[in-house]
Amino acid sequence: MIGNKNYLSDFDINEGQLDVKTLAGYQVLKLNNEHLDNAIEVIPGYGARLNGLWLSDRSVKRNIIEGYESDEDLASDTYYHNAWLFPFVNRLKNGVYEFEGKDYRFPLNEPDKGNALHGFLFNQPFEIQDIGVNTEETFIKLRYSYDGEYDYYPFPFDFQVIYRSNKSNILEVEFFLENTSEHNAPVSFGWHPYLTFSDDIKNIKVTAPIRERVEVNPNIIPTGSSVKDERFLNGKEIQDDQLDNSFRLIPTEKYTVALLSQQDRAEITMEFNKSMKFLQMFTPPTRQSIAIEPVTSNINVFQNGDGLLIIKPGESFSTIIKIMLTQTT
Repeated sequence: MIGNKNYLSDFDINEGQLDVKTLAGYQVLKLNNEHLDNAIEVIPGYGARLNGLWLSDRSVKRNIIEGYESDEDLASDTYYHNAWLFPFVNRLKNGVYEFEGKDYRFPLNEPDKGNALHGFLFNQPFEIQDIGVNTEETFIKLRYSYDGEYDYYPFPFDFQVIYRSNKSNILEVEFFLENTSEHNAPVSFGWHPYLTFSDDIKNIKVTAPIRERVEVNPNIIPTGSSVKDERFLNGKEIQDDQLDNSFRLIPTEKYTVALLSQQDRAEITMEFNKSMKFLQMFTPPTRQSIAIEPVTSNINVFQNGDGLLIIKPGESFSTIIKIMLTQTT
């Protein structure tokens, strides 16, 4: 838990611009910007999770992120809503890997499948570096400094996240990683946002620059094969599809994934650059949202090396992901 800090005195925030509540012992901060007609809700002490995002276009304002609404939801955290995936994305078979001649073993947090899942950053306490709500922008900057305490990942790093909006209908999410250790560090990175409209996702049309689907075994570990899968290339409604798939993207400089709701007359688009070579899509059982997850690597990357990044001491990696809301005719 962050504690009962007085954010109004610590930062340049006026009364009415910040709402604070508690979920499962964690403080949840909502930044309200009446000038831009948007709001950003974050859980700093629980992995710097984005818990809500209200954007507006043509005077229509909506929350497009499915977050946690109750203590029970957050405490169970079944589907890792809006989590940061680091130092590896998705699954690591048996939790084991070898790097530069040494063996390591992550704890298994998906024991029924024998996997370690999503690294360990997803529930770590972040510190707030800065907050701003003004006529120009809404933003919150958060930081987590890791000293290498876990023997399964003894590579210290500095991880920063900035949620920033300088327009009513666009959020920029900037991520910055620095290797603060004296050794090379194996790295894979991703984000797990759950995008939502006002109704079931059945009729949501997804358009994504996907080339092929990664084939996996029953434990969701890649078999080493991929199959051609272009069903979302020109747009496809989700209908009854149950997705929990990793897709290899068509190589290009910039990617755009679009979700269109005819009912809401709205489109959510996500933009990211070529550092994200894969896209994971997941439809939870509630069918009220869809996780669109840009990631730098394949599943089980610490073993197969498909998309693995090696960050040298003192070097860094950064990227920006944009989410936009547009009202359609």
